[in-house]
Amino acid sequence: MTISNTCISIKAAQPKQGDPGKDLSLIYELSNFLSASLSLKEMLDGAIWKVLKHFDLDAGRIYLMHESGSFFTLAAAIGTDPQGLEKIRANEGFTGKAVRTRAFIAQHVSELEDQDRMCFLSRKGFNIVICIPLIVMDKIIGVMNLAVNREIDLDQQEIDLFIAIANQVALAASHAILQGEVEKKEKTIEFFRNQFQKTLRA
Repeated sequence: MTISNTCISIKAAQPKQGDPGKDLSLIYELSNFLSASLSLKEMLDGAIWKVLKHFDLDAGRIYLMHESGSFFTLAAAIGTDPQGLEKIRANEGFTGKAVRTRAFIAQHVSELEDQDRMCFLSRKGFNIVICIPLIVMDKIIGVMNLAVNREIDLDQQEIDLFIAIANQVALAASHAILQGEVEKKEKTIEFFRNQFQKTLRA
Protein backbone atom coordinates (compact mmCIF):
# COMPACT_ATOMS: atom_id res chain seq x y z
CA MET A 1 0.00 0.00 0.00
CA THR A 2 1.32 3.42 -0.91
CA ILE A 3 -0.02 6.93 -0.29
CA SER A 4 -3.57 7.21 -1.59
CA ASN A 5 -5.01 10.02 0.54
CA THR A 6 -4.34 13.73 0.75
CA CYS A 7 -5.08 16.29 3.43
CA ILE A 8 -4.54 19.70 1.90
CA SER A 9 -5.81 23.03 3.15
CA ILE A 10 -3.54 25.33 1.15
CA LYS A 11 -4.73 26.74 -2.15
CA ALA A 12 -5.22 24.16 -4.88
CA ALA A 13 -3.83 25.20 -8.23
CA GLN A 14 -5.11 24.58 -11.72
CA PRO A 15 -2.77 22.35 -13.75
CA LYS A 16 0.35 24.41 -14.36
CA GLN A 17 2.00 24.74 -17.73
CA GLY A 18 5.31 23.42 -16.53
CA ASP A 19 7.88 21.34 -18.35
CA PRO A 20 7.06 17.61 -17.90
CA GLY A 21 10.61 16.83 -18.92
CA LYS A 22 11.89 18.74 -15.89
CA ASP A 23 9.89 16.51 -13.54
CA LEU A 24 11.09 13.35 -15.30
CA SER A 25 14.63 14.68 -15.12
CA LEU A 26 14.31 15.04 -11.33
CA ILE A 27 13.04 11.45 -10.99
CA TYR A 28 15.91 10.19 -13.17
CA GLU A 29 18.52 12.30 -11.35
CA LEU A 30 17.24 11.24 -7.94
CA SER A 31 17.16 7.58 -8.96
CA ASN A 32 20.80 7.71 -10.05
CA PHE A 33 21.79 9.55 -6.89
CA LEU A 34 20.02 7.14 -4.54
CA SER A 35 21.61 4.13 -6.27
CA ALA A 36 25.13 5.42 -5.58
CA SER A 37 27.30 4.06 -2.79
CA LEU A 38 26.56 6.59 -0.06
CA SER A 39 26.01 6.62 3.67
CA LEU A 40 22.40 6.87 4.83
CA LYS A 41 22.86 10.49 5.94
CA GLU A 42 24.57 11.50 2.68
CA MET A 43 21.74 9.89 0.75
CA LEU A 44 18.96 11.60 2.71
CA ASP A 45 20.68 15.00 2.81
CA GLY A 46 21.19 14.88 -0.96
CA ALA A 47 17.60 13.84 -1.60
CA ILE A 48 16.26 16.73 0.49
CA TRP A 49 18.52 19.23 -1.25
CA LYS A 50 17.31 18.13 -4.70
CA VAL A 51 13.66 18.36 -3.64
CA LEU A 52 14.08 21.82 -2.12
CA LYS A 53 15.83 23.07 -5.24
CA HIS A 54 13.23 21.65 -7.65
CA PHE A 55 10.17 22.95 -5.78
CA ASP A 56 11.80 26.15 -4.47
CA LEU A 57 11.13 25.28 -0.83
CA ASP A 58 13.00 26.58 2.21
CA ALA A 59 13.68 23.63 4.50
CA GLY A 60 13.39 19.88 4.69
CA ARG A 61 13.80 17.09 7.20
CA ILE A 62 13.59 13.32 7.05
CA TYR A 63 12.64 11.31 10.12
CA LEU A 64 13.06 7.56 10.45
CA MET A 65 10.97 5.36 12.71
CA HIS A 66 12.68 4.19 15.90
CA GLU A 67 12.67 0.43 16.39
CA SER A 68 10.20 0.90 19.27
CA GLY A 69 7.65 2.30 16.82
CA SER A 70 6.67 5.05 19.25
CA PHE A 71 8.67 7.95 17.84
CA PHE A 72 10.74 9.18 14.91
CA THR A 73 14.35 10.36 15.03
CA LEU A 74 15.81 13.05 12.80
CA ALA A 75 18.01 11.48 10.13
CA ALA A 76 18.64 14.49 7.87
CA ALA A 77 17.90 18.22 7.83
CA ILE A 78 18.57 21.00 5.33
CA GLY A 79 17.69 24.68 5.64
CA THR A 80 16.83 24.90 9.33
CA ASP A 81 18.41 24.62 12.75
CA PRO A 82 17.35 21.13 13.89
CA GLN A 83 17.49 22.03 17.59
CA GLY A 84 14.20 21.00 19.16
CA LEU A 85 13.31 18.88 16.14
CA GLU A 86 15.53 15.88 16.86
CA LYS A 87 12.69 13.60 17.89
CA ILE A 88 8.95 13.53 17.13
CA ARG A 89 6.36 11.27 18.72
CA ALA A 90 4.43 9.09 16.30
CA ASN A 91 1.20 10.91 17.19
CA GLU A 92 2.60 14.45 17.21
CA GLY A 93 1.70 17.32 14.89
CA PHE A 94 1.48 17.09 11.13
CA THR A 95 4.03 14.27 11.13
CA GLY A 96 1.80 12.14 13.33
CA LYS A 97 -1.20 13.03 11.19
CA ALA A 98 0.61 11.88 8.04
CA VAL A 99 1.45 8.60 9.79
CA ARG A 100 -2.05 7.97 11.16
CA THR A 101 -3.79 8.74 7.87
CA ARG A 102 -1.03 7.54 5.52
CA ALA A 103 -1.74 10.73 3.65
CA PHE A 104 0.09 13.52 1.86
CA ILE A 105 -0.27 16.54 4.15
CA ALA A 106 0.05 20.19 3.09
CA GLN A 107 -1.24 22.65 5.67
CA HIS A 108 -0.58 25.99 7.29
CA VAL A 109 1.37 25.90 10.54
CA SER A 110 -1.42 28.00 12.08
CA GLU A 111 -3.75 24.99 11.74
CA LEU A 112 -1.83 22.90 14.26
CA GLU A 113 -3.96 22.03 17.28
CA ASP A 114 -0.89 21.92 19.53
CA GLN A 115 -0.34 25.61 20.28
CA ASP A 116 3.17 25.08 21.63
CA ARG A 117 4.15 23.22 18.48
CA MET A 118 2.53 25.88 16.31
CA CYS A 119 4.45 28.67 18.04
CA PHE A 120 7.69 26.68 17.85
CA LEU A 121 7.39 26.14 14.08
CA SER A 122 6.28 29.73 13.52
CA ARG A 123 9.41 30.95 15.30
CA LYS A 124 11.39 28.81 12.87
CA GLY A 125 9.84 30.93 10.13
CA PHE A 126 7.62 28.21 8.66
CA ASN A 127 4.27 29.13 7.11
CA ILE A 128 3.33 25.90 5.32
CA VAL A 129 4.44 22.36 6.11
CA ILE A 130 4.29 19.39 3.74
CA CYS A 131 4.52 15.89 5.24
CA ILE A 132 4.81 12.71 3.20
CA PRO A 133 5.00 9.27 4.85
CA LEU A 134 7.78 6.97 3.66
CA ILE A 135 6.18 3.57 3.09
CA VAL A 136 7.85 0.29 2.15
CA MET A 137 5.91 -2.99 1.89
CA ASP A 138 2.94 -1.43 3.69
CA LYS A 139 5.15 -0.34 6.60
CA ILE A 140 5.85 3.28 7.48
CA ILE A 141 9.60 3.65 7.97
CA GLY A 142 9.72 7.43 8.18
CA VAL A 143 8.35 10.79 7.12
CA MET A 144 9.66 13.50 4.81
CA ASN A 145 8.83 16.98 6.12
CA LEU A 146 9.20 20.04 3.90
CA ALA A 147 8.55 23.66 4.79
CA VAL A 148 8.18 27.02 3.12
CA ASN A 149 7.95 30.48 4.64
CA ARG A 150 5.51 31.91 2.08
CA GLU A 151 2.16 31.08 0.48
CA ILE A 152 2.26 28.42 -2.23
CA ASP A 153 -0.26 26.40 -4.19
CA LEU A 154 0.02 22.87 -5.52
CA ASP A 155 -1.55 21.13 -8.48
CA GLN A 156 -2.18 17.39 -8.71
CA GLN A 157 0.89 16.78 -10.86
CA GLU A 158 3.12 18.34 -8.20
CA ILE A 159 1.47 16.28 -5.46
CA ASP A 160 1.99 13.11 -7.50
CA LEU A 161 5.64 14.04 -8.00
CA PHE A 162 6.13 14.57 -4.24
CA ILE A 163 4.66 11.12 -3.59
CA ALA A 164 6.81 9.48 -6.28
CA ILE A 165 9.91 11.05 -4.76
CA ALA A 166 8.92 9.89 -1.27
CA ASN A 167 8.51 6.34 -2.58
CA GLN A 168 11.99 6.44 -4.10
CA VAL A 169 13.52 7.78 -0.90
CA ALA A 170 11.67 5.21 1.22
CA LEU A 171 12.99 2.28 -0.82
CA ALA A 172 16.55 3.61 -0.84
CA ALA A 173 16.50 4.34 2.90
CA SER A 174 15.08 0.91 3.69
CA HIS A 175 17.80 -0.75 1.63
CA ALA A 176 20.52 1.32 3.31
CA ILE A 177 19.18 0.48 6.78
CA LEU A 178 19.08 -3.25 5.99
CA GLN A 179 22.56 -3.09 4.51
CA GLY A 180 23.83 -1.40 7.67
CA GLU A 181 22.24 -4.10 9.84
CA VAL A 182 23.83 -6.84 7.73
CA GLU A 183 27.27 -5.22 7.97
CA LYS A 184 26.86 -4.82 11.74
CA LYS A 185 25.98 -8.51 12.12
CA GLU A 186 28.93 -9.52 9.94
CA LYS A 187 31.29 -7.50 12.14
CA THR A 188 29.82 -9.11 15.27
CA ILE A 189 30.24 -12.59 13.80
CA GLU A 190 33.81 -11.78 12.78
CA PHE A 191 34.59 -10.51 16.28
CA PHE A 192 33.35 -13.69 17.97
CA ARG A 193 35.11 -15.84 15.37
CA ASN A 194 38.40 -14.11 16.18
CA GLN A 195 37.78 -14.47 19.90
CA PHE A 196 37.04 -18.17 19.46
CA GLN A 197 40.21 -18.70 17.43
CA LYS A 198 42.28 -16.92 20.08
CA THR A 199 40.75 -19.22 22.72
CA LEU A 200 41.69 -22.31 20.70
CA ARG A 201 45.28 -21.11 20.32
CA ALA A 202 45.63 -20.36 24.04
